[in-house]
Amino acid sequence: MNRIVKKVTLLLVVCLFSVSLGSCALFRASRSFIKTMDKILYRPEPGPYTPFTPVTFELEGIDQPEHAWTYHWPEDYDKTLEATTAPQVDIQGNVYFIGRNYYFYALNSSGERLWGKKNYFQRTFAICDEGVIAESMSGLRLLDLKGQTKSICPRGTSDFYLAPDGFIVGEVLTGLVSYDAKGKLRWYLPFNEDQYDYLHLEGYFSDTQSNGYYVFSASIPETPEMKKNMQWESHTLIMSVSSDGKLRWKKVLSTKRQFLEEFLPTKESLVKDTFLLAFHQAEQEEPPEEMTQEWYESSWGRWYDAKGVNPKTIKAFNTDGEELWQVEETRLGLHGLDYAIDQENNFYFAYNEQDASTPYWELISGHLMMVSKEGKLLWSKAMEGQFETAPLLDKNNHIYIGLQTKDSNLFAFYPDGSEKWRMKVDVLYHYLHSLSFGPKRSLYFTSRLQSLLFCVRERE
Repeated sequence: MNRIVKKVTLLLVVCLFSVSLGSCALFRASRSFIKTMDKILYRPEPGPYTPFTPVTFELEGIDQPEHAWTYHWPEDYDKTLEATTAPQVDIQGNVYFIGRNYYFYALNSSGERLWGKKNYFQRTFAICDEGVIAESMSGLRLLDLKGQTKSICPRGTSDFYLAPDGFIVGEVLTGLVSYDAKGKLRWYLPFNEDQYDYLHLEGYFSDTQSNGYYVFSASIPETPEMKKNMQWESHTLIMSVSSDGKLRWKKVLSTKRQFLEEFLPTKESLVKDTFLLAFHQAEQEEPPEEMTQEWYESSWGRWYDAKGVNPKTIKAFNTDGEELWQVEETRLGLHGLDYAIDQENNFYFAYNEQDASTPYWELISGHLMMVSKEGKLLWSKAMEGQFETAPLLDKNNHIYIGLQTKDSNLFAFYPDGSEKWRMKVDVLYHYLHSLSFGPKRSLYFTSRLQSLLFCVRERE
């Protein structure tokens, strides 16, 4: 059942109940109806199941970098288009991304356009050896290297990814679902969280056993007091789900707006036995006696600013959800980037220290750090510049990262934190999304306020 059908069904339910129910009761009745419908519609199909083949290639590093090419996408060039997604690369070196003009692009390894498709879902897609998995209004599609549809699964999700074991996992209105390469529904895990009005998926990652970890913001049902004070409460939850759709565990991470959802493992990083989550100490501001809409709207900005001027706590958890240790970050700034994990489960992350006493929080310095899985700081490197991308590791744990300084904007470091090289990629304004590896020692990335995609690779 796709999103359009669900919206029509929900509207029908609203009309049927609107005469006799209040708004809160109506919302809960509608939600209950949709849950019942989803339990019927998302009935798992019998196996066997066929996985997709995730793209794998050796993550070779770059020793002598050069700017190989830049691609400009041309449609609607009177607008700032940017890219909606980070680039993804297949085994042949073809590059895929989605622009804010709703075009889905494919380039060859030389930066030449292979095709552009419009009206595909603009947030998520996945690359596999079989082709490109994308979402359209009619459901999930598998495209070939020419952009032609190979097969259609007439069901979709609001967000999906390709798990390490080759199966699709995604979110629907009332739970999580998983499909195989033939479009079969493997499992449906409903959200049995009746104490919340709804759950919204904020992020996800996987471990080496293909267990998934899903972070949700959860809305508390509105009370008259909450409505009067314009103080709606939200929790942050995490659920761990096995590859075959069984709930392993779940826990509440925060009952305030304190969780930093930007600090999660990168898409290249699989958790072995330990992962990190970050929190700040900013509290929700108490409302004044005379509530105004202006105060409510401005409170969000003040709360966001407070995230940067409060100490941060990074907590480590094992794959059973048990807290292991924590470290404090007392310098002011934001943990606004994902972190990388190496084969020994060491963690690499960047932190931009800022001066909260200045009007625009001027940068003091960027810090790149390596922490062991036991919580020991192995090294920390301060840089006179701002980190803009998460660390990306090659097979030798050399680190590649976007860092804006006066003369350079792309850096590589050795595993001990010493600098390997730096370069200036001309025309690049600021990074948007993460760096992506390709085969044959290549890196790809996009930029803010520009309709550009860049390729840097080993100098021939």
